[in-house]
Amino acid sequence: DIQNPFPFPETIVIDNLSDNIGDQDFIGVKVGDINGSGSFSSTSILGKVQIDENANCAADSSENPLADWLVRCYGQGLSLSTTTTTLGTYILHVPPGTYDVTLTPPNPLWEVCTDTVQDVVVEFLEDVDVDFAAQVVSQCPLLEVDLSTFFLRRCFESTYNIFYCNKGTALAESAFVEIEFDPFLTVVNSTIPWSSVNGNTYTFPVGDMAVGECASFNVVVNVSCDAVLGQTHCSEARIYPDTLCIDNLLWNGSNLEV
Repeated sequence: DIQNPFPFPETIVIDNLSDNIGDQDFIGVKVGDINGSGSFSSTSILGKVQIDENANCAADSSENPLADWLVRCYGQGLSLSTTTTTLGTYILHVPPGTYDVTLTPPNPLWEVCTDTVQDVVVEFLEDVDVDFAAQVVSQCPLLEVDLSTFFLRRCFESTYNIFYCNKGTALAESAFVEIEFDPFLTVVNSTIPWSSVNGNTYTFPVGDMAVGECASFNVVVNVSCDAVLGQTHCSEARIYPDTLCIDNLLWNGSNLEV
C-alpha cells in the first residue's frame, strides 16, 4: 500500500503537445491482489449475520453467528450474491455506488429483523458494514447434507467431500450421515470413522450439532476397472435426525429427483 500525501484525485491540464508532465506527482493505489488471498476490488460491502438472542434486532458481538446464509446486493446494474462463513461474516466486492443489501433465511424456522437494507452508499476505496440479526420462529433442528466430488476415474482413487449443516433453530442430538455408494465404488478410507456398513451403505456419526454449525469430512473411494468410460456413478447422502417439527404448508407432497 502507498500512502497518498496529496488530494485525490488530481487533475493535470495539458495545454498543448509541448507541455512536459515529467515533474508531476503520481500516486499508486493498491486495489487488491491476485494470489488468491484477496480480491481485485478494495471497495466492499461486508458484515455479519447473527442470532438475535436478546431480541433487540441487532447483531451483537456476543451472539452466535449463522453460517451459509445467502446475502445479495443490487445496484449499479449489478446483482451479486455470497454466503456467510462459519463465523457468520460475508463480503461483497462492488464498484462505488448505491446498493440494496438483502438477507434470505434458509427456511421458515427463521425470521430476519430487517431483510433488506436500502440505499447503502459505497465510496471509492471504502468498506461499508451491513449487519443482520435473525430471530427464531420455531425451535427445531433442520439438517442438510451435500455430497460432491471433482471427478471419478476408473482404476484410480477419488475423494468425495461431505458437507453438512444444522440450518435449524435447535440442537440436533447424535446426528449421523448415511452414504449409499455406487456399486462400482469401493470405500478405501475416510477422515472420520464409520460406525457400520450395510452393503454399500456406510454410516458416519457426527455427534451433536449446534444451531448454525457446519462441518465436513472426506471419503476416498476406488473406482472399479470394470466401469465403462463415461459411465455415471450414483451415490447418495442422507443425514439424521430428519424429523420436521413444523409442516410446510407450501409443499404438496411432490418430489423431484435429478
